[in-house]
Amino acid sequence: MTLLESIATEAVSVFSNEFTEVATYTPSGSAARAIAGIFDHVSEVSDIGAYIEADGVSATFDVAAMQVPSIALGDTITVRGYAYRVVGLEPDGTGRTVVVLGL
Repeated sequence: MTLLESIATEAVSVFSNEFTEVATYTPSGSAARAIAGIFDHVSEVSDIGAYIEADGVSATFDVAAMQVPSIALGDTITVRGYAYRVVGLEPDGTGRTVVVLGL
């Protein structure tokens, strides 16, 4: 193993162990199973003028692509007690996929 590979492996290990959460992934028409990833949930209020505000919620689950090889839009991921629908998939080209979640 080269030094660069060793550093990358260690970085992934530290990053994953520190921030990883277990969620339940349920593919459409298949049995649920546990997966591990990094959950991010952001809620923000935007002022769109004339005393009108819009509340936006953005949730993602960053997961190793090999854990969810056939993930598809409409599947569900349950994390922190909430069931989210998969509304977008953003593979990053490094073996991880950011799953965009919607309620």
